[in-house]
Amino acid sequence: MKYYLSPYQDAAYNQALEEHLYLAYPGEGFLLLWRNRPAVVCGKFQNIYQEVNILEAKDRGVDLVRRISGGGTVYQDLGNINYSLIGHKDGLGPHYQPILDKICASLALLGAQVQIIDGIALGLSGGEAGLKISGSAQASSQDRLLHHGTLLYDADLSALHRLANGHNENFSTRGTRSVPWPVTNLRDHLAKDLGDSSAFLKAWLVALQEIFDVSEAFVLSETDRQAIDQVYQEKYKQWTWTFAQGPAFSYKRDLSDEVIELESGQGSAPNHEKIQAPGPASRLSHISYTVKKGLIQELSCEPAWPQLSQALVGLPLEPGQVKAQLDPLGAGPLLSYLFG
Repeated sequence: MKYYLSPYQDAAYNQALEEHLYLAYPGEGFLLLWRNRPAVVCGKFQNIYQEVNILEAKDRGVDLVRRISGGGTVYQDLGNINYSLIGHKDGLGPHYQPILDKICASLALLGAQVQIIDGIALGLSGGEAGLKISGSAQASSQDRLLHHGTLLYDADLSALHRLANGHNENFSTRGTRSVPWPVTNLRDHLAKDLGDSSAFLKAWLVALQEIFDVSEAFVLSETDRQAIDQVYQEKYKQWTWTFAQGPAFSYKRDLSDEVIELESGQGSAPNHEKIQAPGPASRLSHISYTVKKGLIQELSCEPAWPQLSQALVGLPLEPGQVKAQLDPLGAGPLLSYLFG
């Protein structure tokens, strides 16, 4: 098994790098470690609209990414460590426990006492048992296994709770839901402080090398870089993968207790005819729509507002494009109510 410590902090690029090592080297085993600038990464089968506070993530400049494995949504920043183990199923172990046992052992070398919780995650042991510090997920192809996980070392937990809460009940979908769990940063529970996340990453790499018997560094070739960049540009940076890949869903929201300041009569249609809002803002009582492959299929509100449906049906559910259609209708304030 070889190791690679990624110098990149772009979540989408690191996903492309991981996928390349997983698929392009069928006879090799890898330990991959990296950190990302602020990002929210959702599982392959999740509804990202339900899991993520999309508008706030956009406002904060937080990257939104979909990975190739299942599991739940995670918030990441430079205080979070990501690890991947890639290799033959027989070598790594066909289940989570053999791998997670070794991850626990590597952390024990650094003075951290952790245990497996919920079968696929790690949490503190001892007096603070149950607080989660790590989640993991897997993907497999024939005899090839990709196991990857996160490790909350010194992450911004307030951002985690705001951006990746997974609690929006306005959505109805068959997508995998994240399971809420109390979390903490490992740094706060170490007997000896190991420094910032960059220093901890280096120390953990040494421990992982010992536990997994890793000695040789992997060096990306120019061919590797070109292949990774292609996957990065054509897949992980594309709206069609990150958003449209998710399951179909419906959205319903009761607006009867909301005050939405619509600019009645201020917008104009493409033919320059005046568009009238359906009445005073307080009368809007309901809005609903359905989405398939990221596109709005149908939309209705009470009282009826045909021009709103005409403007949005067939449009990608993407904040910038939706806002561009709402503003001419004098309905810009509706944006936040359409995204949860």
